[in-house]
Amino acid sequence: MLCNTFQEQIERFEVIRTGCSAACKYEQGQYQLLFARDREYVHLQLTYLRYPIGVNTWTGVAFGHSMNDGLDFIGVRVFNNKVSVTDEFARGFRVPQLDARQNVIVQYASLSNGDLQVRFVRPVLSNDTADLSLDSCLPWQFPFVLSPLDATGQIRKHQVTPHGMVICMDQCLCGPASTSNRCQL
Repeated sequence: MLCNTFQEQIERFEVIRTGCSAACKYEQGQYQLLFARDREYVHLQLTYLRYPIGVNTWTGVAFGHSMNDGLDFIGVRVFNNKVSVTDEFARGFRVPQLDARQNVIVQYASLSNGDLQVRFVRPVLSNDTADLSLDSCLPWQFPFVLSPLDATGQIRKHQVTPHGMVICMDQCLCGPASTSNRCQL
């Protein structure tokens, strides 16, 4: 099999192939999400450039068709300048609820030099009933505009409807320099 280096861009989504692997990227405005999978995990790195200092907001990524049908949501919050990442589920137009099983593993989270950056992993196939399988093609929702938190740190309605796009994780594989502990994005 011959593998070439090329870049394919559809709307705001890119598949970046290097050798025989391909990390994927969604980017719009200041929001960027890199992601790839190995056998067990989907590896994600969310960056929000020029984050407004001192503002309590949320962003993240969600999996599923719509809030009405239910969304498996990984929330990234900045509350009082502290970054947190949570595994949640949203059904209907209500505040997402924390999953009983928090199986998102945060590798790092920082808010420095004006940029928010979080790297985390989630199982491809989860034994949590609130998590959707990321093994095949599935709509992903990208909340590319920061939205407010209330005074207690709870998510409020998004300012702009997240952009939805079907993502097929078999097209987004960890890069050739990956190790058993680190996926090259």
